[in-house]
Amino acid sequence: MKIKNQYPPEGKLLVLLNDSYGNWGDEKYLRWKYDRYPDYKPEHNYFIEEDGKLIAFTRMFYRELISKDDELSVITWGDTAVHEGYRGKGIYSKLKTTRTKSEDDNDVIMAFSKKGNIPYHVHLKDGWEHKELPKYLRILSPSKVFKVYTEPLFEGSRYLNLLVNIIGDKITLNFSDDSVRLSEFISKQSQEKDKIFDIEFRIRTKELGDMIQSFLENDHKNMVNTASKILVSCKIEDDIRDIRTNSFRDYETIVKNRLNKEDIKELKILYPKYLKSFDFYFRREQKDIEHILNCPRLVKIISLWKNNSMVGVAMIAESKRQDIQKYDVLDMAYIGQNEFEILTKEIEKLAIKEDADLISMISSNKPSDRWVPIRNGMAMWETFSEKKGLKKALKNSKWMISHYDVV
Repeated sequence: MKIKNQYPPEGKLLVLLNDSYGNWGDEKYLRWKYDRYPDYKPEHNYFIEEDGKLIAFTRMFYRELISKDDELSVITWGDTAVHEGYRGKGIYSKLKTTRTKSEDDNDVIMAFSKKGNIPYHVHLKDGWEHKELPKYLRILSPSKVFKVYTEPLFEGSRYLNLLVNIIGDKITLNFSDDSVRLSEFISKQSQEKDKIFDIEFRIRTKELGDMIQSFLENDHKNMVNTASKILVSCKIEDDIRDIRTNSFRDYETIVKNRLNKEDIKELKILYPKYLKSFDFYFRREQKDIEHILNCPRLVKIISLWKNNSMVGVAMIAESKRQDIQKYDVLDMAYIGQNEFEILTKEIEKLAIKEDADLISMISSNKPSDRWVPIRNGMAMWETFSEKKGLKKALKNSKWMISHYDVV
């Protein structure tokens, strides 16, 4: 199998990416992410074809990781996909070896992986350093989220399906937003309508978050264990839609679809103030900011103002998984903890107003307890630089990283 170092046919690439990741994106998203990415080069693409079929692909993204004392050239791997019929044949390792050799003139080579997947284990075996991505979910529609993320659990277990088929219409799951019968989670319901017993359970958001993390890690055994915890839980969860915001008289919040020129000028002033609190951060020059603002999935921009100056901003992108509407905080900047808390509450208010079901955020700053930590994402890296202690310095430092840097 020959690895080609160029851009593959767009139509074939979209098919492979959507088959591999599920609802990866369309032509508009592809062109934004690839063609319009700052520092784009066609030779940053690697792919393998067999009999005219695209069977494997990976993309390299050039980045600059900046610290107080240095600027590191970084190549990150993204959108690695292998056709389902060719997995387990060492193709990923072959792609990894080829692209690592071609990019070893950079200081760092990096990948964002999920715990448990093939790239994660390959990098771990090769001795790459790693740290967890600080990802948080705000679950706004627990019943819908529970249904979608437990589907694989019911589909993958014939015995669980049979059990639910027998007793599912007698068990009610009470969420803060709805109550549903357990039988609604399977396609074929029992014809028996015996009402000898009727049981109700309350669902806690924390345990629902644990189940989502297990799903993301493809850990169905842990999903069963978490489901068991949920079904024996009778503690009442506070209404997650109850957001008590304090009065911040000195601040003004503005929500827009797009920023104007004056807003962007303020944003360029805000970013350096925000970034200086981190040990390492990915470059945020004008070309990077413009790329973020041109994301086709960007739906709203929340800006926070004080004394006619922008003191906080959050860019919100929309994605969907089946019938779940998800808001991703694409990027964020603020001057202090107070501004972070206000922005977070404004994000929640906007998502509720727009009927979103789920919010996702990657943040070194921990949001309120209404947000569930999801620890399945990993930043993994190898260093080629001769700079002493760089590998460990990256691990033991505070990074600024957002959804934009990961996608």
